[in-house]
Amino acid sequence: RYSDPDPRQASSVANAVANEYRRYGTNVARQIAVRRREVVADQLVQLADSLQVVQDRLLAYQRSQSMLNPETEDAALLGERLRAEEELRTLQFEQRMLETLVAELQTTGPNEEIQQRLLALGNDVIPGGSALQNRLQELMQERSRLTASRFGYTEGAPEVQTIDSLIESLKRQMKVAAEESLDVLRARISSLQGRLAEVRSGVRTAPSETAEFERLRQRVQAVQDVYDLLVEEYYEAQIAVAVEAGDVAVVDAATPPLYPDPSRGPLKMMLALLAGLMVGSISAVMLEQLDKSVGTELDVQRFTRVPVLGSVPRVRSHSANSLDARLGKEAFRAIRTNIRFALATPPKSITVTSAEPGEGKSTVSANLAIALAEQGLRVVLVDADLRRPRVHELLHMEVSPGLADVLRGHAELEDAVRTSTVMDLHVVTGGRANGNAPELVGGEGFAKLLSRLEDSFDAVVIDTAPILAFTDAALISVVSDGTLVVARARKTDGNKLREAVNRLRRVGAPLAGIVLNGTVVDSTSSYYYEYYDGKDRGAGLTLRRALPAGSSSSKEPS
Repeated sequence: RYSDPDPRQASSVANAVANEYRRYGTNVARQIAVRRREVVADQLVQLADSLQVVQDRLLAYQRSQSMLNPETEDAALLGERLRAEEELRTLQFEQRMLETLVAELQTTGPNEEIQQRLLALGNDVIPGGSALQNRLQELMQERSRLTASRFGYTEGAPEVQTIDSLIESLKRQMKVAAEESLDVLRARISSLQGRLAEVRSGVRTAPSETAEFERLRQRVQAVQDVYDLLVEEYYEAQIAVAVEAGDVAVVDAATPPLYPDPSRGPLKMMLALLAGLMVGSISAVMLEQLDKSVGTELDVQRFTRVPVLGSVPRVRSHSANSLDARLGKEAFRAIRTNIRFALATPPKSITVTSAEPGEGKSTVSANLAIALAEQGLRVVLVDADLRRPRVHELLHMEVSPGLADVLRGHAELEDAVRTSTVMDLHVVTGGRANGNAPELVGGEGFAKLLSRLEDSFDAVVIDTAPILAFTDAALISVVSDGTLVVARARKTDGNKLREAVNRLRRVGAPLAGIVLNGTVVDSTSSYYYEYYDGKDRGAGLTLRRALPAGSSSSKEPS
């Protein structure tokens, strides 16, 4: 860009600079092309000698080893070895079976069971075995026909004795045939072992020969690739020397302007402001559309078609008398009430899970158990998340003895059931797991343990592992009366929540509903803030020792 009071001077200066820059670019491009062609030509001369040397080495190695194509030869040797080993295993198996049966014949003599086992080996092992079996069945049927009826022959009748002698003779033939077949089988095994030894010897020497051939072949290919690349570069450089015009072209020459250059600052600022507003609006709409997390109960029902039993608000103050804590307690009371009517029969055992970690299922389990205990029920909280138990941390208890210890037989159930200091709630912690959680909770032992707990308590709340990460929750939900799925507002992906619900449906688990955790209550418009403001101080549960409803910890936020 060039400005001047004289319009003609302005256009002539701009054109002169452009033309000079174009000529300079053309000269520089031609000089670079010439130097490039000279360098490539020198490299080609040196590389041609190297290519000839490596090709001669590869050819000499092939001649010394009498080798055509090592890949085909190695594949043939390997295939022959595999077939010989498979045939040897089959023959050795048949030999062991036949030796066992022949030994039993020599020890106990011919009997019906051993004869049937011999004949079951078939004609491949005992030639003529099928014919002997058919003949034996015919003689046995003939003997049965002679002695079956009330007026038939006796055991001492000549006709019966003749049949018996034929049967005994046939059994002796079977024994002789089995012994002869065993000798033939041993000879085949010995011959096959000799042939297999030869093949294995060839296979052992093949890798070293193939490796050396492959190394030489790769060296030839590498040098050939570089040589081909340099040839291509040489021709390109030679063409560039002849036709190179630089990378600058004058598209349109400057003409004398008709009007002075105006100042358009305000217009540019206005256009920039409008563009910024448009980009911001489009970005906000796109982010809203791309956000697949569930934020409200309507989002949960839209993704899963499953009813929401309650929403637990996010706790900003953990004080027992704070407004957030009172709202959390009321939320769990509502969930407690909705669970009774969620299924046809009020569930006695409730499994609590989530789609992924970090959605607050352990905190929801603990607070739900406390809400049930507030009704005067005898409640036991079971930590079945054996991979990452958390209940003992929430209630400040020792992790062992717990569920894993009971299922492995290292502790009794009576010792594992302990009473916490929160609402006299009974707790079974996770215990010391050793990585085999599916085998522990999926076996018959867990079902029996759950049945004992249901007989001893009014309600059983089970905290399990996330269902998309592990199979533990699916195994436990099948044997419990109802299942709750915990989702975190503005965090849980709707598609993953749908997949978690579908997994529970596929295994036939009784799905009670979904609990939406960590919702935000607007203090300016919420009815609850107006209702509780100074009217219900101290009402509800006392969760000072356990985490308050919807509270968070360092490992698993509510």
